[in-house]
Amino acid sequence: MTVILLRHASAGDRTAWQGDDRLRPLDERGRKQALELVGRLRARGVERVVSSPYVRCTQTVAPLGLEIGQRRRAGRRPPRGGEGLGC
Repeated sequence: MTVILLRHASAGDRTAWQGDDRLRPLDERGRKQALELVGRLRARGVERVVSSPYVRCTQTVAPLGLEIGQRRRAGRRPPRGGEGLGC
């Protein structure tokens, strides 16, 4: 089994985001990057996606998840109080 690790797509400037950083979404550039990832990762045979629950992370892999028919697991949301891993 091959494991591919990647960082989330572009999510703008962290210092410009006014809310909880776990909720920071992809920017326009990041949404384009997420779509471009689909072809690249499909070509590498990706069959399963695992992501941090941070919004920018799930948005990065969502197009690929749809393409491979993987549904998002229930109960996955940004952790409270900073516990858990970032992306």
